[in-house]
Amino acid sequence: MVLGTVRHVELLSEAGLAVAAAAAAAAEDVEQQLKQQPRHIEAVEADAVPAVAVSPSGQARKQDDPPLLKASKAGDAERVSRLLAHGHDPTCRDSKGRTPYQLAANKEVRDAFRRFMAEQPDAWDYSSSDIPSPLTPEMETAQQSKKAEKRARQKAKEKDRTDGKAAAGGSSTAAAAGDSFDDELAAAMAEAAAISNRAAASGKAKQVGPAASSNSS
Repeated sequence: MVLGTVRHVELLSEAGLAVAAAAAAAAEDVEQQLKQQPRHIEAVEADAVPAVAVSPSGQARKQDDPPLLKASKAGDAERVSRLLAHGHDPTCRDSKGRTPYQLAANKEVRDAFRRFMAEQPDAWDYSSSDIPSPLTPEMETAQQSKKAEKRARQKAKEKDRTDGKAAAGGSSTAAAAGDSFDDELAAAMAEAAAISNRAAASGKAKQVGPAASSNSS
């Protein structure tokens, strides 16, 4: 009876040892899996980087436009001039290959690019910027003069029409309107003459400057 009890105890001990060994092995497997899991996650994240940087079509994601492009599209001529003065590249392009000058929202912005080209002719390769030509102060003065002359001609035509109506109807109101047109016409002609004189004076000053420099040397 005693021998049977001892044998039973031994069997229970052996079974307990087997269970303990199995539990230890399982715990070791779990530990190994936990150690490998971070590396697996890192590998997945590393593989996912291109998916974040590249669109489903395989093309690179659209990058933000340079400040000069944004200012040009916004029609902010003052900011365009400021950015150009601080070295921003007028030959840069957006994702569609368009330059800041091509995207200029208005004439003021286009003139800002042309003025910069006139002031800094060697700063950039302007053939890549789509800026057609420089805009010098003399050219701007000439444009203003033409506009003033055009306004003067328009006023003269309006005066002729007013005079014709006054002669036909003998209206005092029409005559008064004619006098008003006379004043406006005189002002427009005076403006055109003043602009022309400034342009001529500027041209003479530039011619005298180099001559004086050569004489002094």
